[in-house]
Amino acid sequence: MTAQLESVTIDGLLNNGNVSAVPDGVRLRRATNVNGTSWQEARFTFLNRDRWVWTIDAEHRVGTYRFGTTNGSGGQTRDFGNNQSLNRVYTLPLSTHNWQAGWAFGTSVTGQNSSTSYLWTPSAGQGRAMPFTQVYLRPQLRVATMDFGTVSDSGTPASTVSAIPQSDAMATVWGVTGSGNGAGGELNTEVAAFAELDGKVFVGGNFRYVQRTQAGAARSSSDSSRHSM
Repeated sequence: MTAQLESVTIDGLLNNGNVSAVPDGVRLRRATNVNGTSWQEARFTFLNRDRWVWTIDAEHRVGTYRFGTTNGSGGQTRDFGNNQSLNRVYTLPLSTHNWQAGWAFGTSVTGQNSSTSYLWTPSAGQGRAMPFTQVYLRPQLRVATMDFGTVSDSGTPASTVSAIPQSDAMATVWGVTGSGNGAGGELNTEVAAFAELDGKVFVGGNFRYVQRTQAGAARSSSDSSRHSM
C-alpha cells in the first residue's frame, strides 16, 4: 500500500521554506533485489524548488545526487544518475510498464511480476525495475526556536464548531424507475430535467414508472415524457 503526506503538510513541516534548501535533500531507500534483503541509500537535492510537489516525473532540475558513496550532479527528477544500473532514478511512466511510474532503476536492472517481489516489472527479465522505495525529508525543528504559546490555568477561550453540510443523501419520498423506450446509454437516462411550480416538482425524461418506494409502492405509469410529484 502506498502512503504519502499531502504537499501542504510537508511544506508545513519544512516551515514553508524552500525544499531546495533542505540540507540533507531527499532520501530514497530502495530495495535492490527481489527478496528485499538488500537496500540502497540514495539522496538528491533540487537545484531550485520552493514548495514540495509529488510531480517527480516532471522536469524539476536536480542539484546533486548520491548513490551509496558515488556522487554526481545535474539532470532532472524524471531521469538522473551516472549509469543504467543501480545508480539511476527514472520516474517517467512507461508504456512497456503498463504506464506505471516509480523510482525505477536503469535499463540493466530487471524485476519480476509478483506481489512478493521488491523489484517489479510487467514481465520477468524486463529492465528499469521499479523497487519498493521509501522517500524521506528531514526538516530541522529545533526546540529553541519553537514557540507553542502558553495556556493559562483557566484554559483557552471557548470556540464554536462551524456547521458543515450533511454528506448523507436524504431519504427519497418519490422516485422514477424503468426505461420508457427500453433503451439504455447516456442519451436515454431516466431523468433529464427538473422543474418546480406551486409546490410540485416536474420531472422530464425517459422513465416508465413513478413510485414512492424502491419496492414499488403507489406505482403509476408515465407517458415517458413528464410526470408531476
